[in-house]
Amino acid sequence: MIDTHVATVRVGSIVRLRGVLEAPSPIADLFGDDDPERELTICDEAGTDRLHPTSTLGKAILGHHAGDIVAVPLAQIPIRVEILSVREPCRVVQLGDRVHVDDGDGVMAWRIVEAHEADFLRRAMSAASPVARALLGHPVGADVLVELPGGRATMRIVALD
Repeated sequence: MIDTHVATVRVGSIVRLRGVLEAPSPIADLFGDDDPERELTICDEAGTDRLHPTSTLGKAILGHHAGDIVAVPLAQIPIRVEILSVREPCRVVQLGDRVHVDDGDGVMAWRIVEAHEADFLRRAMSAASPVARALLGHPVGADVLVELPGGRATMRIVALD
């Protein structure tokens, strides 16, 4: 089934692909096995089910949408993949977000703001603070190690508003 939401494949997207099998097809060269369907995250990090944006497949599918069939120039034989779905990546902590964190002693919420807007009484934390710098860019559910003046602490991001 093809996803009807029309999102563009970009770095950070979670993409479900299916190899369009044509005899003979080196689909195993593309996905590493004979499974014609795979879900991959487009990102700069290496890992299982991750696809680098500068890889042959990554370059071929960037900018395409769910439902597109894309030719991937693999060796001398082009492979075709169908983009079944494109999901946006999970949200990560950004400037302006109200982030709820659990430091082991309970959940607290702070808004991350520019330094000139920081106000302890209004729970507005400067983006330049050690805690905000550590949290920025991490998704909900992440355990983040924070360097504090009194030592290290681990905080779990439990929600974003």
